[in-house]
Amino acid sequence: MLIAIKILILVVLVVLVMSQFFIIIPAYMGRLVLDLLKTWLTGRDVLRPLGPGINFIWPWEKMVADSDTDIVTLSHKFKITLETADNEPVELNCSFTTIPHLESLAQFRKFKKEDRIGAIMENLQGFLTGIQKEYLDTNALMKGLEKIKEGVRKFIDTVPITTPANESSGAKMLIADYYGVRIPVFQISDVEPAPELVAATVKKRIVTEQNAARDKEMDNVRERAEKLVSDSKGTLAYIEALKIVQVQDGKVKEERKIFGLDSESRGPIVDAIKEVLINVFHKN
Repeated sequence: MLIAIKILILVVLVVLVMSQFFIIIPAYMGRLVLDLLKTWLTGRDVLRPLGPGINFIWPWEKMVADSDTDIVTLSHKFKITLETADNEPVELNCSFTTIPHLESLAQFRKFKKEDRIGAIMENLQGFLTGIQKEYLDTNALMKGLEKIKEGVRKFIDTVPITTPANESSGAKMLIADYYGVRIPVFQISDVEPAPELVAATVKKRIVTEQNAARDKEMDNVRERAEKLVSDSKGTLAYIEALKIVQVQDGKVKEERKIFGLDSESRGPIVDAIKEVLINVFHKN
């Protein structure tokens, strides 16, 4: 009986001692502990993230002061104006969500919220600006929105970004790993353009089409003129051949001078006719 009581007391003591190494972290919260042993061995802070629920910490670990972090999803929005290959401006609405990544909690806490979100936006805007010329005009870009969204998703998940040279991580890291977040959602949609912008875009497109048609027409005129010169065996000048083609197309009126009807000779002829008439009627 005495042995059983001693064992019970021992178990209680062990439970009491061990309970000192368990902590409860509320839901949607994260916390960091510092491993003093590994820190001493490596010469740098070795941190371990803890998630919501009951967590065990070793005797050589201690809580990092004020390390509580909200593990919540936040939404962010920005607008960007892209310019297509035809120099048509297209304004887009973009939105994305971020959530602190528990495994990268130490990295997450390196940045202020404004700096982190601003930097992520700059990276996304840089990617979008880099692909804008792949689309000829507004219609092509609008039809390609889904493809653009897939490209942004791939950029977030697989393309490393250049980190500052003074970072111990050195090389390159994924945007999510560097800022200690996950970006599960990215959305993109077009913005209803102002009437003035629509009118300017339509006018520009019409002028562009007219210029293209005019260039095509001039190419045809030049080709026909060159053929006339070639057929004449060199007796016809190129500039004269151009005039002939333009006359044939009705673009230029053919100039014809008939003696007696031009402005320089009309006066003397009229005077001569008057004199003849006077003499005839005077004799009669």
